[in-house]
Amino acid sequence: MPTADLLFDDPSLPIATLALSTGDVLVEAGSAPVSLSRVVSGGFEAIVHDEGKALRTGSLGPGDVVGEISLFAGGRATATVRATEPSVVATIPSDAARAWLDRHPEVGETLAAEGRDRIDRNQMALLLADLLGTDDATVVADALGLCETVRLAAGGVLFEEGDVADAAYLVVTGRLGVHGLDADGERVELRRLGRGQIIGETGLFERRPRSATVTAIRDTVTVRIGAPAFEELLTRHPALMIRVGRQVLTRMIRPHAERRSTAVLAVAVTAPNGSLDLVRSVAESLLDHGSVTVVTPDVVDAELGRAGAFAADAGDVGSPRLTQYLHEVEIRHDVMVVGVRPADPVPWIRRGLSLADRILVVVSPDPDRGEWEAISRITSSAPADTTLIAVVLHPAGTERPHGSADLLARIGADDILHMRVGSIAEVGRVARLATGRGVGLVLGGGGARGFAHLGVYRALVELGVPIDTVAAASIGAALGGGISIGIGPDQAVASAAESFPGVLDYTIPVVSLIKAERLTREIDRVYGGWDFEDVWVPFRCVSTNLTTSRVHLHDRGPLPHAIRASLAIPGVMPPVPSGDDLLVDGGVLDNLPVDVVATEGRCATIIAVDVAPPAGPAAREDYGLSVSGWQALKANLGKGRSAYPKLTAVLMRSMIVGSMRHRDDLVAESGVDLVLQPDMRGVGLLDFDSVVPVADRGYELSKPTIEAWLTERGGWQR
Repeated sequence: MPTADLLFDDPSLPIATLALSTGDVLVEAGSAPVSLSRVVSGGFEAIVHDEGKALRTGSLGPGDVVGEISLFAGGRATATVRATEPSVVATIPSDAARAWLDRHPEVGETLAAEGRDRIDRNQMALLLADLLGTDDATVVADALGLCETVRLAAGGVLFEEGDVADAAYLVVTGRLGVHGLDADGERVELRRLGRGQIIGETGLFERRPRSATVTAIRDTVTVRIGAPAFEELLTRHPALMIRVGRQVLTRMIRPHAERRSTAVLAVAVTAPNGSLDLVRSVAESLLDHGSVTVVTPDVVDAELGRAGAFAADAGDVGSPRLTQYLHEVEIRHDVMVVGVRPADPVPWIRRGLSLADRILVVVSPDPDRGEWEAISRITSSAPADTTLIAVVLHPAGTERPHGSADLLARIGADDILHMRVGSIAEVGRVARLATGRGVGLVLGGGGARGFAHLGVYRALVELGVPIDTVAAASIGAALGGGISIGIGPDQAVASAAESFPGVLDYTIPVVSLIKAERLTREIDRVYGGWDFEDVWVPFRCVSTNLTTSRVHLHDRGPLPHAIRASLAIPGVMPPVPSGDDLLVDGGVLDNLPVDVVATEGRCATIIAVDVAPPAGPAAREDYGLSVSGWQALKANLGKGRSAYPKLTAVLMRSMIVGSMRHRDDLVAESGVDLVLQPDMRGVGLLDFDSVVPVADRGYELSKPTIEAWLTERGGWQR
């Protein structure tokens, strides 16, 4: 393969020599190099600076090239290069070197590959230093010597289920998908891994074949640590054992805790009332979550110093420069937002979308023929395995979306979100959900105790905690649905106070205690015409399928049917038909559906509100094995406490006893950040006339806890 010798041996180029003493700096990190250099004699060390630490990541000797990363990738130097002994280098001005390489692309490809290897090596060194718990350059260099680089194109297989476990892998850039069998024996994606995470170490510990197949979701670079090297590193560096052990335990105890954080987000705007300014707004809303950068065609051309550089195709001379630049930008930031326009050249559209973990397509509510062509131009270029989210951009002041289910189906997206022009809050919600940094609110069942959810809602809003998605069961579904359609805290209390008092229409208890005609009418009044696809805040609720004995997740279709099913307390309300099945209250199997939020991977913060009684009814005295209804009624109407348990209390506890057994495990496994359990003793299951006092009590009990939690974590975003 052609080398840089051809470049530095060309007498037509303005080549100069430079002598340096020990300790002299050839290139300073953060500077804009003006030349390409090759070491003639002597030696240099490369030092990378990260979060206040200076780490030696490698050495350079005669024949090695310095400055090729900036030459191809643009931007500033990422490492300091310092002489370790008296040295001499040959230099060529960057413009002259770039022009020569344009005429000799084969040499450029060689230098680009060497530069890419150096970038990856620098990042490997930083990641290994963190894993090993050291910034000792010698230790890190030794560790690097035990590792090798493995690159995977999107769709490539790292290892397959059943393979011999002969290595662990550390993700440097990109995204890996772990595929295996779920609890029902179906093959699914179990989790995704990104920068800094380890995969494959469990097999090394247990000496057994691989239990899952791991593939690259997009182009990915990993560090392979073979079994002997892994054991040697564990022996030498106890800190590695601690970190790896913690990760293994987390996966075992909290399988959903590794939430899917997006490193690269592509935003394609087809809506006529949108622009690249919207792309920048998405990025700005993520600044509190780390370093964020925006990459658009204009930015690329400016950084690479050439018009049209962004459109380089795979076979073009400028392709290595563009690949190198994008790779470096991704590594240096927590989130890279890539802006794509339908009118952009196809090579840029494909490249931008292929980089992304998730793709947002911003469309208008009612696209015309021209916009549909633009949407097709984007969706046809999107990789098949990348999550595609349709974001509907509504005019300012829009009260409610319509027809979103049809729009979602026609676009062929995986999900749909909504925002209005000029709404900073809604742009922030979309950005957080799209990058796995959302805030999820989970509302549990508990009959009339659930009105406390309204007080918690008010406290969260007052304290500035955003609600990006809602998952709920039973009474939580009836109230959480209001949050999803944009009802504010005060309006939510007023609406519940109008809907629930007098809702109990008792009937002959053949199927249930109440007809639920009034309840159904009130649900239709509030939620009639709303589909899950239409809501402003993504909403999910659960019911229990009596026919199959499984949890039924509602996330598509009409809200009224789903909410009514989630509310159907067995024995109190009639079951809800769903095809050939019958659905009842979600609380029977999943009274606090935190797992729904955790498994979707859209939220980094989960807040759960549990209003179920901490303990069920107790026996006050032995009333025997049979009960007279008249005696029980007389005891309940008399003075003092009745010895008989109330029917509603027995029904409520019987309904949720199964899910209560698993609640604590689910909360731990799902990585819930805050659990609120306001004390609602004295509020009965069917005390539906007590909306306002219960909501006020929920507010008073939850607000101090939320304030303390926010203080402890330094704000909700951190």
